[in-house]
Amino acid sequence: MTEMTARPRPCFTTIRALYGELTEAERRVADYILSDPGQVAVSSIHDVARASGTGPATVGRLCTKLGYAGFPKLKVAVAVEVYQTPDRDGIDVAANDRDSDVIRKVFTLAEQSLRDTSAWIPATDVVRCAEILLAARRTEIYAVGGLSIAMAHVFQHRLMVAGVPCAIVAGGEQQETLAAGLLGAGDVAIGISKSGVTARVLGALETAAAAGARTIGLSSSPGSPLSQITDLTLVASAAGDPGWSHPPASHVSMHALVDAVYVIMLRRRYLEE
Repeated sequence: MTEMTARPRPCFTTIRALYGELTEAERRVADYILSDPGQVAVSSIHDVARASGTGPATVGRLCTKLGYAGFPKLKVAVAVEVYQTPDRDGIDVAANDRDSDVIRKVFTLAEQSLRDTSAWIPATDVVRCAEILLAARRTEIYAVGGLSIAMAHVFQHRLMVAGVPCAIVAGGEQQETLAAGLLGAGDVAIGISKSGVTARVLGALETAAAAGARTIGLSSSPGSPLSQITDLTLVASAAGDPGWSHPPASHVSMHALVDAVYVIMLRRRYLEE
């Protein structure tokens, strides 16, 4: 799988994103990695297994689930993050922060989200998304909630500038289901859901797929139901305190992914003819 950069896949972001899909034993290993990454970076697979109360086979399975070809690759990713990732106290917004601290932390979160997404997303997925959209006869976007709707408008604008007809459908479950059912072969349905579990978005995409349309997801949750029912899902990292329902700068990496698709589309349509 070709990555957009040579950096290892971001380990901490991947663990948090896939945590709900791990077994109890795998979670113990994941918890140990997150709690003492510096020690993990200099440990053997047997050391990590003992420290987490599991076995080497469990550590190996976790490596595979996280997308690493063995424990040595995981160690490299952990070491990179230990070196590059700021302490949580340095990026989480606190009640007693000065205004200047808040501004710095928001920009730091945005930078980290962009770095993580660049390392995470395969370039082939971005290119494939652009090519699917360029071939679309008709495109519709389904989204629920403030930030998702805002991202839908950004995506719609980019598609229309690139010459792809696009409409946003967000008038309620009944309207979304009816619209999705009118799609067919040659059409594309895009679902935007940060969590990847928004029922209305999932329902619209399933209806569109049943009608013969291609489906694309945009999310911050790899392995979510959204990614399991779509032909292709682009996953953007959202660094930040999970206690926030909408972490500061959480939309920045998603916006960057949309722009990457947009630029590929422009190249294909106008520069490579």
